[in-house]
Amino acid sequence: LDEGVPALGYVVKNHVLGDVLLHRLRALQATGRVTIFSPESVRGLKPIPGGMAVELGRAEITAALVVLADGGRSGLMEQLGIEQTQRNYQQYGIIANVALDRPHGGTAWERFATTGPMALLPLTADTDFAHRAGLVWTVPDDQVEALCALPDKDFLALLQKRFGYRAGCFLALGKRDRYPLTMRLAKEQVRPALVVLGNAAHAIHPVAGQGYNLSIRDTLALADNISGSLAQQVSVGDLGRLLAYQQQQLRDQGLVSRFCDDYCHPIKTRFTRKAMGL
Repeated sequence: LDEGVPALGYVVKNHVLGDVLLHRLRALQATGRVTIFSPESVRGLKPIPGGMAVELGRAEITAALVVLADGGRSGLMEQLGIEQTQRNYQQYGIIANVALDRPHGGTAWERFATTGPMALLPLTADTDFAHRAGLVWTVPDDQVEALCALPDKDFLALLQKRFGYRAGCFLALGKRDRYPLTMRLAKEQVRPALVVLGNAAHAIHPVAGQGYNLSIRDTLALADNISGSLAQQVSVGDLGRLLAYQQQQLRDQGLVSRFCDDYCHPIKTRFTRKAMGL
């Protein structure tokens, strides 16, 4: 309400987004505009005049522009000699689904505890529980083993004590996963005929849940850059054009990275609207 919008954001399951995108790609393939290589793996990338050669498991193709988006532990970036700056937060994120005793009303909660932020993201019902949320619990390195070893009942009791009752009582716990938290930034995001995108370009602290949103904004900016290159009859892999894209996005990436790196307090108006893309 403070920002004059119906919601600050929405939680969507990753596989749902994947299904929608795959459906769209298959529709484009049916028109002859897209060729899908799947299942397939990329074994290597090699610069060639006017583009890149892409070595697949069963073929080799060429492209005027390759978008490298193979995640935060990109083997292709290492192969190409693209280095990353890295900061280890000495923290882990514990991820699990929890069942609640009351409707969440589509509300996401975040508590900024002294040991690290704790977040609950609203989820839809499943066959076992009507009210569910996704938990992201940030803990120091030296606590993660003990927390993950706790029986579900004890883990939920400690979670309740640390988080409080504003979201209700925690009834049940799903599978727990844990991930080391680091900030990684690629030292190069563009080369001739190459753009590094998504978590391969920047993996940031999940304190504000902005890693995915930042990647989406980069993707939209790159799409605009490609459209502009085509309109100007310039190669979509032209380094000058790609450097313009990078320069445009560095400010956005820097703002979000600095916020997530340095400020673990409730989100203020300016950042909230930035995170929404407003």
